[in-house]
Amino acid sequence: LRQGWLNYLDILFKEQNELEEEKSKLLAATDKEEIRKITKEIVMLRSKLDALPQNKIGAQKVFKVQCVSSARNHRTETTGFRLEGLEGIITVLHGIVGCKKIRIFNDAGEINFKNLELVKADIQHDVALLHSVKFKNFKVSGLPAAEGQSTYEELYIIGYPLGMLSSLITSHINIRMPPIKKLWSLIPPSLIRAMKNRQSPSIEVNVLSLEGSVLPGQSGAPLLNGENQVVGIINGGLRGGTVGVSWAIPLKDIQFQPVDAIREELVRLSNLPLFNDKSVPDPETEKNTEDKGHSSEGLL
Repeated sequence: LRQGWLNYLDILFKEQNELEEEKSKLLAATDKEEIRKITKEIVMLRSKLDALPQNKIGAQKVFKVQCVSSARNHRTETTGFRLEGLEGIITVLHGIVGCKKIRIFNDAGEINFKNLELVKADIQHDVALLHSVKFKNFKVSGLPAAEGQSTYEELYIIGYPLGMLSSLITSHINIRMPPIKKLWSLIPPSLIRAMKNRQSPSIEVNVLSLEGSVLPGQSGAPLLNGENQVVGIINGGLRGGTVGVSWAIPLKDIQFQPVDAIREELVRLSNLPLFNDKSVPDPETEKNTEDKGHSSEGLL
């Protein structure tokens, strides 16, 4: 837990003097509760440095998505969000396919909904839509979609990196030029075969080529422009973002299909291992399952 936050600070505060003080606090911390208290300070510091009203933007719109896998009783945590005009939670398909239990948490760390269902998906772009009948009770509208041609001049992510947070993290990220590239052009040869076999996302799809820090757990997070409009969905990166290569799925390219129309393909995906599996044993269902470790590249 401590090392994850030290890595996070190294990535996001490289040129900030505040880094050293937070590092010292983390190194001196002796238990998880103390570390979690310090992480809240980091969240507030990050918000101050970015000058972004992250909780106001993300409250009841951006969520932590937790999945317990049917295959191994392992738990994965990603990010999901609500989009204006669409009833449900958008997230990454690779984070929830094959799950026997899906829950979402709000920015206060409280469970909003249990037992969500996958109702639609875009397999080619690795995007899922989750639903619950209780969504009708939401009083707050979702994030607006970007209209027209986006300039990509000011981009940021709101999400839950590292699966450790109860508060949202806001982080700036830059676009590479040209902004739209084929996914295969961004990934190393060592990943081509595995991703080609999985076909979700397809390596032939267009993605937004990003330069900046994308961390595990931020997969599924909304990529927002300076007007707080969604332009894409964070999908993956190399070495947890530390080499500065990552990508997002353009929101305008997503074409959902109902689950009944693609059920056979979803079953196939649920039986394929993620080549960067970042899951951990779920303490509620399997306390003694061995954590087999994971790669640091690919789908976050």
